Amino acid sequence: KPYEISMKDRKEDQFFVFDSSTRKLFNANITDGVSAEPFIDASLLGYKPFGTDWLLYVVESGQEGLVEARLRRGNEDIKLRLMKTSDDYLLELAKLGDSPVIAVASTTEGFAVVYDDPQQYIKNNPESKTPVPSAVLKTDGISDLSISTDSSALVAIGPEKFASYEFESEKSVVFNVEGKLDDGQEIHWLDGQHILFSVEGIQNIVDFEGSNQYSLVESVAALGSYYSNDVER
Repeated sequence: KPYEISMKDRKEDQFFVFDSSTRKLFNANITDGVSAEPFIDASLLGYKPFGTDWLLYVVESGQEGLVEARLRRGNEDIKLRLMKTSDDYLLELAKLGDSPVIAVASTTEGFAVVYDDPQQYIKNNPESKTPVPSAVLKTDGISDLSISTDSSALVAIGPEKFASYEFESEKSVVFNVEGKLDDGQEIHWLDGQHILFSVEGIQNIVDFEGSNQYSLVESVAALGSYYSNDVER
């Protein structure tokens, strides 16, 4: 795709435009179109926007075999960590209270690094060049990251194992999924505690810390998982 569009939260007339030919991201709106200057003056290897001016992104590091994950929040921009080069970078960014919660991973590393308000850590520790992670979530074959609907928990997804982290309790758990996740299927959060996913053609539900996994109904792989609160009993 020559261009990718990302809508800005709660802004029906404002969005980001990613130019895949230059790998640069631009602000845009319905009235004025695309801005002349990029939002970040760098070629992005991966990015995840939130709100109107938060951006989690990956760029070249200048070091062989390594790339750099960074966070921009308003006019502040900090380095998070170096990661191994990969064909795919997993990025999650959300807001918990007034603070950003983050996870970043390279699929070649087999783990995700979690941060809770990393810019505040740098402000509190000005001698530090990079923030200390809140957690490292290890799972073989990591393929996706997902933050819950209320931003209270996060899960790193492997084909047979999940690794989860709850921000308030600062607790992380690695647990086995009963069966292998169907290829190409995304997980879905029912709320801040429960995850819906497809295993071998069956919809399953599990608590985010690994307890109470139940098989529900047969699944159609092409349709994936679906859940709605708008149900009449």
